[in-house]
Amino acid sequence: MKHRAFSFVALFFSLILAAPLFTAEIDPKLKQGEELLDAWRTAQAEELAANWLRENPKSPVALDLDARTKFYQGRYSEALATIDRALAVDSSDKRRQGWKLLTQFTLDVVKTLKRYESAHFVVFLDEKRDGILASFALETLEKSYEAIGAELGYYPKDKVRVEIAPDAAAFNAISTPLSQRDIEETGAVGICKFNKLMIISPRALSFGYRWADSLSHEYLHYAIVALSNNQAPIWLHEGMARFYETRWRRPSPAKDAAEDYLTPANQTLLVRALEKNQFIGFKKMEPSLIHLETPEQVQLAYAEAASAVDFINRSKGGAGVRELLATIVDRPSPRSSIGRRQRRSRKFSACRSALLKRRGKAFSRAKVSRKSKAATCASLK
Repeated sequence: MKHRAFSFVALFFSLILAAPLFTAEIDPKLKQGEELLDAWRTAQAEELAANWLRENPKSPVALDLDARTKFYQGRYSEALATIDRALAVDSSDKRRQGWKLLTQFTLDVVKTLKRYESAHFVVFLDEKRDGILASFALETLEKSYEAIGAELGYYPKDKVRVEIAPDAAAFNAISTPLSQRDIEETGAVGICKFNKLMIISPRALSFGYRWADSLSHEYLHYAIVALSNNQAPIWLHEGMARFYETRWRRPSPAKDAAEDYLTPANQTLLVRALEKNQFIGFKKMEPSLIHLETPEQVQLAYAEAASAVDFINRSKGGAGVRELLATIVDRPSPRSSIGRRQRRSRKFSACRSALLKRRGKAFSRAKVSRKSKAATCASLK
């Protein structure tokens, strides 16, 4: 029953997030506050909510913003109490009801977890089942903090919150809007949202997964949100996260950076995409890779996006990505404007496609070479 309830809240919350599209427009102050929160600017959101409540202490919408700010700060009990105050004034708002459910389910999960802390991170996990992960998780995150900071020049001032869910049901509950399908079919094991990093325990999967790299991957998303004011397009988000996710354990990347971000499976997918000319493309990656139809498409999209970041690094060096992030901060309609710049930039598209084709051909030749060697060895037996 609990598993079904968690799945229900994920579906319900995802639906009610879209409610303003079909009903009255969202309050401008609430929208401003949500944009601040989604860019990790919680102190500014907190100040906005406090000023609003001073003007109108019983405003349910002001209480909504105050509750969401507390939620983004990890103060779940206080957030729940504030939402209840808002619901006491107006219980008909669907989004408010959804936030109540999300906050309650998150609190139910997190209150069973133990807190572990380092210089720049706070990790919550199940002590009995996953306690062995704590020290290594913090070590990985601190190494990521230094390595990614050196690459991108970003060092968050406040400690970053990390929640490791003990099982799929718990992960489904705290990681909304990920659905059970996203977790089971596309292999989604982590998400960066609500001003925190969330992953599922590797113990919950039959064969585990590269959970330490996944922590670093989600931390990269956290950094990208802050550096771009939450305006970076998905291809850049996922491309950077995949390209840099191993920096914590490989500070000096291989001569060919593709060795770090392309697995053998990714290489095979690139070869097939090249043969059939069936690449995903940036536009189809929006709004999230988890909405692609198959796990294979998701992995191909990762490979394409990371190859694009590789191309930027090859063309302009490490400063190239930082410059790109800087150009999209505080620009009007940055997601659409960067899309227009990409469409106008035939050189970028052509060169990126050429890089993908070279990668695909190189992997194809390597595959043929391995088959040839195998055949030769077989004939000698």
